[in-house]
Amino acid sequence: MQLSVIAQWVASLFLSVGISSLLAYSPAMALQAGVMEEDPSPEFNPGSVVGNPFIPSPIQITWRMENRFGVDADQDGIIDVPNTYEYANVKDTGCPSQPEEKRKCEEIPPGFVVYFDSVGSRLHDHSFDPPEEIAITEYLWSIRGIKDEKTFRTPKFGVRLQQGRYTVQLTVKGINEDGRKISRTKMEPITIRDIVFVALGDSFSSGEGNPEQRKLSLVEIFRLSPPHSENINVAEMTSAHWAETGPKWNPTISKNRDHARAHRSTLGWPAQVALTLERSDPHTSVTFIYLAATGATIREGIIGPHQGALDEVPGFLKPQLQETQEILRGRSVDILTMSIGGNDAGFSSLITALLKTVGTDRQLGRREKATKNGKWDEILEAFWWTGGKDVNADGLDRLPSLFNTLAEKINSILQPRHTYILGYPDLTQYRVDGHILTCDHIGDDVLKVRFNKKIDDEEAAWARDHFIRPLNQVIRHAASRHGWRYVEDRAQWMTPRGYCGRPLYSIEEYTGHQFIASGLFPLSRRQFDSIVNREELHSPRWWRTAKESVRIQGVEPSEDVGITPDTVETTGMFHPNEMGHQALTHLMIQAMPEWFER
Repeated sequence: MQLSVIAQWVASLFLSVGISSLLAYSPAMALQAGVMEEDPSPEFNPGSVVGNPFIPSPIQITWRMENRFGVDADQDGIIDVPNTYEYANVKDTGCPSQPEEKRKCEEIPPGFVVYFDSVGSRLHDHSFDPPEEIAITEYLWSIRGIKDEKTFRTPKFGVRLQQGRYTVQLTVKGINEDGRKISRTKMEPITIRDIVFVALGDSFSSGEGNPEQRKLSLVEIFRLSPPHSENINVAEMTSAHWAETGPKWNPTISKNRDHARAHRSTLGWPAQVALTLERSDPHTSVTFIYLAATGATIREGIIGPHQGALDEVPGFLKPQLQETQEILRGRSVDILTMSIGGNDAGFSSLITALLKTVGTDRQLGRREKATKNGKWDEILEAFWWTGGKDVNADGLDRLPSLFNTLAEKINSILQPRHTYILGYPDLTQYRVDGHILTCDHIGDDVLKVRFNKKIDDEEAAWARDHFIRPLNQVIRHAASRHGWRYVEDRAQWMTPRGYCGRPLYSIEEYTGHQFIASGLFPLSRRQFDSIVNREELHSPRWWRTAKESVRIQGVEPSEDVGITPDTVETTGMFHPNEMGHQALTHLMIQAMPEWFER
């Protein structure tokens, strides 16, 4: 698939600053022993040199940990998100089936793959003035700090190591012109560290609205496929494709259906932050557990089970805290990120009320009451818009106590070192002719055909002042009480790029995972700033509209009704698009200097 218009647009912006090459990631090797003689990558990143790379040294020890997140083991262009105990605890699943070989393989202690290289090493004969360089004929490595000290006799090698501190020694040998043996030795301390990154929360964390692959129309399917092809899976191609677990992914297995039920995507900001962290330092790796899910609340989602985005399909997602505990089984959490509280406060019911009821002063007063007590049925039932579903929520008034309960659960189950919670960005404003205005036609594509209803500028301003800001205030206070770091859009990167902004591209050009596979995402900070700092009279939209959501991941609505409350595939609307998630990515990175400024 070729890059889309947005990819070409983003690439064109980088010409003035240059596109930073991202570290290549390769499929994890199927290791059947504790030692690998060769590093699969042709070269090391210069940043992996131990010591000061600018001071010439006769012997160089370079090393890196193998990436654990960002791997595409089945080489289908989509990053793997295993979410398994075996992945989190570095258990080798590639052992041979033969009993004896399997036993030997399974006896190898699990560990993180670390590659060492002597690249740049030189050997000199100092009996000459100036010293003469001689060829290296022998390499001897040793690693101290493990139970049985290992030695290796190759220029480069790989080995499994547990987290901790080690001393690596490299001796190089050669023979001078007189036949005399020359040797030099260097020792370096190293620390092996794997960072456990867990992402919980709702649709603002799951990547809702940004599937790995968009759904195709029947016309597109038959245009792209050979005539009369028997290999076309129409049902699969007419559905959006969400994150996958890797080579053993099978849509018929319930475990692998979780990503689809949760609407998880590696375009979501948590995955993008984890990927940036993984690629930022060759001396650490990142184990990423992604459990955020569309529709999640504190009660139903994080603490208790819930149905996810597929509420019409039987089945439930496990409580996110419980599943995290089952996956990690004792491993400590270094980074915990969340976005939660919007569904608890009644976000979807608020949108429904604003779109489908008359916006009189009296109605606005009733809506404000509902935002606090969560009783949306009193408004929506009068307009026959409940669809037989429970539209009530806990409301803003009960949200503080829910956060207290959540904090207790997190502290008792996970005890993370650092917790970050995202405030909800504002979608109600956009830039026109250099001025920031309030959107006057939010959601005009939801019920356009029959009702021609929208959220006007008065209603949008009301929602901003009476729901978005109070909600974020509750989250901010909860973060302060419980020692979490609250992250918000202080730079207002998303404020001028709200729902009413101009589209980035024709929606048929959406390429999903290709943004990552092509190397465009995650954007570097310099690349992102070059976009944000552009002087634009009319800013592009960094939010997903209802029409876009339907075209990307949903079923086309009928012409006479438009999108109805039962069209669950439109869950992508009113969520950040892929550029919105890049903004949230850099907001979070900016709030995590302890991880990115090491």
